[in-house]
Amino acid sequence: MAVSSRPWTKRILIGLALLSASLFLLVPLIYIFWQALSEGVGVALHNLRDGDMLHAIWLTVLIAFITVPVNLIFGTLLAWLVSRFNFPGRQFLLTLYDIPFRFHQSWSVYSICCFGGLTVLRGAGWTRIISK
Repeated sequence: MAVSSRPWTKRILIGLALLSASLFLLVPLIYIFWQALSEGVGVALHNLRDGDMLHAIWLTVLIAFITVPVNLIFGTLLAWLVSRFNFPGRQFLLTLYDIPFRFHQSWSVYSICCFGGLTVLRGAGWTRIISK
């Protein structure tokens, strides 16, 4: 009997996968809310009424409304194209598609450290770095 055919092994693996995925999603989300509400709900609500905050939220929503349909259309077309046809440049398109999945988020941290130095990691903030 193979290990993968045991029902309890499948349940344990599925449980571990769900646990790790939920930790990767929930821990940063909890931290964000913890920091946002660290000075109290009143301060957080006051900041939500600030003009700059409302503009930042509006820009985020606007960009999401633009990028989601564009990604849906072009992603569907790309998937249909590379799954149905063989053509010159097909492997190049697949490579372009795979790039975000190949590079880990640690590259982002590396680029931030190269741009801002260790002061970013120590919490100096971007405004102090830019104003130097």
